[in-house]
Amino acid sequence: KQLLYLELHRIRTMASNTTVISLQRLLKDSLLSTKHVLSAAIVSRKSGQTVTHTPLFKAKDTELEYLANCFDSAAQTRENALLLNGTKYMVVRADAASVYAKLGKAGVIMAATNTYIIVALYVEGMHASICVEAVELLAAYLREKDK
Repeated sequence: KQLLYLELHRIRTMASNTTVISLQRLLKDSLLSTKHVLSAAIVSRKSGQTVTHTPLFKAKDTELEYLANCFDSAAQTRENALLLNGTKYMVVRADAASVYAKLGKAGVIMAATNTYIIVALYVEGMHASICVEAVELLAAYLREKDK
């Protein structure tokens, strides 16, 4: 538990001290470095296109367009399955800021800002709570920067 606290503190410190940093580096430093995110992407909320992604993130254009609309109709999102990387996930939370979905011990965590949607996938052996915390911290950082 102490190790988790230290890692989350490092992410918070990095995000609060960063002024100009590429989105690709943000994915690596704030999400992948936790070891509880398998793959991730930052998607344009307006176009539904990938702005940047990690090597293991493979999503179809139609899936990304759907992700971009998930936050506009949270009630409908909760009723439907989330399709990503060809896998259907059961939506367990959906609101204007976040969407969480799972399939067994794997899942998808998404958080929206004005400009972007942060998408992260975790698998069995990774802790969903750490993935959630890392994604929400990155989203808070981008919201603070009005992105």
